[in-house]
Amino acid sequence: MTSTRLRAATVLVCALVAVVVSGGPARATPTPSGPRPSIPADVRAVFAGDALHHAQAGAAEVDADFSGAKVADVHEVFTFSRAFLAGTPTEQPVLSTQRWMGAIERGVEVLGTVDVGKPRGGPAELSGFSSDTVLGSVLLQVSAAEILIQDAPRGAFYALDGRIVRPLNRRARDTIAGPTSLSAVQRAVAAPSTARRDHAMDDAGPPASTVPVVVALLLAGAGGLALARRRRA
Repeated sequence: MTSTRLRAATVLVCALVAVVVSGGPARATPTPSGPRPSIPADVRAVFAGDALHHAQAGAAEVDADFSGAKVADVHEVFTFSRAFLAGTPTEQPVLSTQRWMGAIERGVEVLGTVDVGKPRGGPAELSGFSSDTVLGSVLLQVSAAEILIQDAPRGAFYALDGRIVRPLNRRARDTIAGPTSLSAVQRAVAAPSTARRDHAMDDAGPPASTVPVVVALLLAGAGGLALARRRRA
């Protein structure tokens, strides 16, 4: 083996070792889970009937007057998937909560919100209402082409259109200042858990499963060098 071939073999072995230790090629960017689905008929029926009726009946408990109001701007509520929050590649960055949220409006005034859910995929039923005018106003900001995402632990609401995410309230703007890519949002919301995982990996060293492969590559390289020396001798 000539010195040129020997150097090439050494470079190849080192490159293979570097790939194994670094964990392989870059991960794919997560993509949205598809177009926004339509609102089921039974969910629309509850919003049109019992939801506002029960909200009006319980208005005294939430210190609000819903008389003459209507429910508008109904949106299905999605949440970030576990894989997305873990910072791993996924084809389902968001998942449905099987809840729909509508704004209670009277004229141009926002009075609160109404929630309708389908527990375990069953019939639609009223799941809650509030006099939260700020949250009601958030719903008005979501277009028909966007998906409403609730990050409940942070109290943040986002709107997703294709691969672009917009913050809808102050808590969301604490995470992203304005419209940004879905992959950038993943890095922001997964940062704490990812940092802890990376720190634990640094303490533990390379994964145990990669060590035998690295050793085998190093031995193969050493064997090649010894064989080349014998041939030259």
